[in-house]
Amino acid sequence: MQKKTRTKYDLYNIPALLIYARILSPASKQSSLTYIKDMLGVKEPGLHDIYRLLSLLAQHKEALVSAAYHHSTKVRPRDTRILYYDCTNFYFEIEAAEDMKQYGVSKEHRPNPIIQMGLFMDANGLPLSFTLFDGKSE
Repeated sequence: MQKKTRTKYDLYNIPALLIYARILSPASKQSSLTYIKDMLGVKEPGLHDIYRLLSLLAQHKEALVSAAYHHSTKVRPRDTRILYYDCTNFYFEIEAAEDMKQYGVSKEHRPNPIIQMGLFMDANGLPLSFTLFDGKSE
């Protein structure tokens, strides 16, 4: 993907650093950058590079999910005789709804805009695919 898009920022290291930071100290992307610099001791990417990368990954979501599925079956066979579906909400501490972040029904009854995520898993609880919905979807 790096060669096809002629992207200047590193399509491997940025997600890897964000994943490490999320596991070790869950926080916002901005706080994760500080953690990457201070605790992991590496030069952190720019926040603009992270957002560009996330936009690029979103554009190629289907291909990435498909590749992850096919590569993971080489490590562990998938049991798709039974499929599970789970739905959760992500809320945003913003004042007004925008884009997919819309006011909707929240389990926590928060007065914030949300995005809903649906996740398909195999019989072993391993993810197969996911979809994002705007907060007002029912």
